Amino acid sequence: MDSEPAASLPSLGCMDDALADLRDVVGFVLAQEGVDQVDLLGYSWGTARSASYALTASGQIRRLALYAPVWRPVTGAAGTASDPGRPGVLNPQWGGYTTFRPGDLRKNWVWEIGGLAPSLFHDGHALEAAERALMASDPEWPDEGFRAPLGPMIDALAVTRGETLFDASRIEHEVLLLRGAQDRLSSEADANELFMALGSRRKRLITIGYGTHLLHLEHARDQLIQELTVFLRQP
Repeated sequence: MDSEPAASLPSLGCMDDALADLRDVVGFVLAQEGVDQVDLLGYSWGTARSASYALTASGQIRRLALYAPVWRPVTGAAGTASDPGRPGVLNPQWGGYTTFRPGDLRKNWVWEIGGLAPSLFHDGHALEAAERALMASDPEWPDEGFRAPLGPMIDALAVTRGETLFDASRIEHEVLLLRGAQDRLSSEADANELFMALGSRRKRLITIGYGTHLLHLEHARDQLIQELTVFLRQP
């Protein structure tokens, strides 16, 4: 990402990249801890990557916790990212990454909350702290903001072509799906369809009230952490 977006790798952060990274991390943890299996947690587009990895290395994964899961979502900006002459293909002018600026986090939150009072979800300090952390996460970027790879956007465009992000019917692990009630990216319909499509006999879908796609930064995050802890600690 040292180059301008249009000159950067168009596949930056795609599924293959993520699976290779997961393979390295899981292999390291297994060796370091001297265990045969680990539990895998994925968030947002990372849920597709975690589930896809579990399908390639099922013997290494015990449980899957998929927070704010996406499978074949219909919400998002994928349509605007398409090449005008090739629907479902990333516009080459977008390049390999996009830049998030100060204020973008608030815009996303307002979009999800809609007409509800923001105080039901978060306080101003949480928003400010989260934005400071995001802006500081890319210290080599000379401008204000941070760069985000567009691999997930390529996934989203695949969904617009009618593809699913992974074959849910082949997932046989114990699975927890967890989302916020106001999450518009991990929608209720998409989560329900994923739940029904999962091949697992042991699966659970939990929806937490007053929660958006940024539930981990909101008042209800305690319930999110509690549900994850109970799931991952059970024998």
